[in-house]
Amino acid sequence: MARSPASAPRSLAADIQEHRIYFEVQRETAQHGEARVTVALQIWLWATVPKRAGSLPGDDGCRAAVAALQDAAAAVVAQARVTPPPVIEPFRWRLYQSRHGPEADELRLELTVPAPPRVEAADQPHRERDLAEVRRALDALGIFEGSWRPSLVTEGGGPAAPDRPRPRGPPGAGP
Repeated sequence: MARSPASAPRSLAADIQEHRIYFEVQRETAQHGEARVTVALQIWLWATVPKRAGSLPGDDGCRAAVAALQDAAAAVVAQARVTPPPVIEPFRWRLYQSRHGPEADELRLELTVPAPPRVEAADQPHRERDLAEVRRALDALGIFEGSWRPSLVTEGGGPAAPDRPRPRGPPGAGP
């Protein structure tokens, strides 16, 4: 059964939360006169999978994480107002040790933010505007930089209810 367009964003939001998707920015720099300038930008999208999900591409847990990464990347390309648009690189199958704990692995998908035609390498303000726009699109999807954080947006699009305060003291001591 095909999903309706109205339900697609909710599914993506759930996938982003389930796979703890976050991003990192990698800059390729080169010497330009006396200064180092950014000549390429890569956005690394990361998804977390439990070790029990399996380490082969055909395993259900990993396949779902790759699909979530690809859906998130496609949403970023669609939402970011960057010309030319970011390019989704082919997925390369590698597992990385997770930062979230010893019982998890991570997968990575890369987005490349190409330089517009006829823009000099020294045009750093243009690159920074493009990067800011891609970051805005990622933030709108609930994908944060540096590490995974629970989204502050619910699946219905409104703000999430604050967490209930936790009692202080030893576990099981009660309120």
